[in-house]
Amino acid sequence: MRTYLVSAVAFLSALGITDQSVFGLIVSGSHSAITMTWKNNENTYVMDRKVRHYDITDPLQALQFVSVLTATCAPWQEAP
Repeated sequence: MRTYLVSAVAFLSALGITDQSVFGLIVSGSHSAITMTWKNNENTYVMDRKVRHYDITDPLQALQFVSVLTATCAPWQEAP
């Protein structure tokens, strides 16, 4: 996953798009985690350790997982 995220950030940087986060979703059965990568100046940062893990078979964790996914998309949604 790390390679894909770094490649996506490098591609966006080549297009002149920097300081934007790229999110990754790691899923193994009913367990999942959200990772993030971004580039600032010439440094690429990968956040894939000590991230929150979710077990979506637990209703509360499933709700938290969906809430986090919605919150990560909110800044890029256009106003009606």
